[in-house]
Amino acid sequence: AYDEISEVDGYYTEWNQLVDSLLNAVSKEYEEDADSETSPSLTTAQDHYFHLATLDYAGNWTSTAHLGPFWIDATRPSVSWNSPANGSYLRQTITLDINATDEESGVSDVTFKIKPTAGSYNTIATDATFPYSASFDTTTVTDGAYILRALVNDNVGNNNSSTVGNIDVTIDNTPPVVSWDSPTVSQTVSGSVGLSVSAADATSGVATTEFFYQRQDGVDSFHPVTSPWDTSSLALDNYTLRAVVTDTAGNSTTVDQTVAVAAVVSGEGGSTPAFGQITISWTTDRPTSGRIIYDTVSHSVLGTAPNYGYAFSTDTVDTSPKSTSHTITITGLSDNTIYFWRTVSAGSPTAIGPEKYSRTFSIPGAGGGGGGGGAPAPTPAPAVAAAVVAYTPPIEFVPEGEVLAELTATPTPSPIAAAQPVSEVKGSRTFNWWYVVIPLSLLGLIISGLLLWRRP
Repeated sequence: AYDEISEVDGYYTEWNQLVDSLLNAVSKEYEEDADSETSPSLTTAQDHYFHLATLDYAGNWTSTAHLGPFWIDATRPSVSWNSPANGSYLRQTITLDINATDEESGVSDVTFKIKPTAGSYNTIATDATFPYSASFDTTTVTDGAYILRALVNDNVGNNNSSTVGNIDVTIDNTPPVVSWDSPTVSQTVSGSVGLSVSAADATSGVATTEFFYQRQDGVDSFHPVTSPWDTSSLALDNYTLRAVVTDTAGNSTTVDQTVAVAAVVSGEGGSTPAFGQITISWTTDRPTSGRIIYDTVSHSVLGTAPNYGYAFSTDTVDTSPKSTSHTITITGLSDNTIYFWRTVSAGSPTAIGPEKYSRTFSIPGAGGGGGGGGAPAPTPAPAVAAAVVAYTPPIEFVPEGEVLAELTATPTPSPIAAAQPVSEVKGSRTFNWWYVVIPLSLLGLIISGLLLWRRP
């Protein structure tokens, strides 16, 4: 201010909410060398005006100068998260999206920050344009628990520096670790099959496990399935089982397992219809061909195809057409002999039934008798001191040409089989010389008696 005649003597100021009026009478408050003033505390969210009057040494007051309005903003911006949600599990690249408002001076910018639960904040990005968001590649940090912050500034410098802009999240970019438990690799299965995997995820935990199957015929696609897997309606063939395990963050692991679906063998039974013969019958849950492998010794551990360690095999029956009901009679066997046998369903893959036994009839007068189907053996001739104990290990299935795993069961030794030497050649039969000696001896006695009776 200046005055050309008497010069400036001082000033009067007033703050109010009037555009161009004073509420009080003017009086000198400042000397002429004053040039600024700080307002008292003014109410927020309202218009305020500054009024200035100047006094000269002659006592004249100039017309009042008016400055304003001034808008007081003492309110922090408000913020809320749209995504991600508090407690979320995050992976890959995500969008950070918030609602930020400031009714007084307006939002200036938003800074997105991240820190480990026990660490310090690092800036992800800053956005000064509505709507306020940022892209975040979570693979740039290690897996674990974090705090995300949206720091909102308004146009006068207020910000939401409190925890209102914070959320807790867990970052997980590591897929679960998965391995098949059942069935095992290349296992041959039939009927109802339990499916199970071992799965672990250290960061977010396993959320879902899904199973699928596909026939390996070059045409079929994967079909969803639940455990247990019912294979009874499926074609006999090789199949791929698939397990897809997903963790809570959305990472997934896929593991495949190759198995073979075979027919279900049931109802095996043996009988001895005649000397040197055993008739064996069994059923399968779908049409197949079949044969019998057999021996005079037990085979708890199966060998390689085609006979899996057994000495003999019948021809394959029911090849055209295939059947679900099968019967084979083995002939030319040794008398009074224990034969151990298994059914072989010659589908693709092959199903092998549990080991059972049957005993052929003895020749009349030689003692002993027949038996079959795993039933307790009849009382043997006096020279043999023990009976045969039935042995029926669990059913096993193998594809043709593959080696079977060792069975866990242990067969009960057969004293009868051990005590009797027999011929092992299929189709042969031991000749009993008593058939000749006894009749000739009886004939000689009769002739001698007649000669003595006719003697004078």
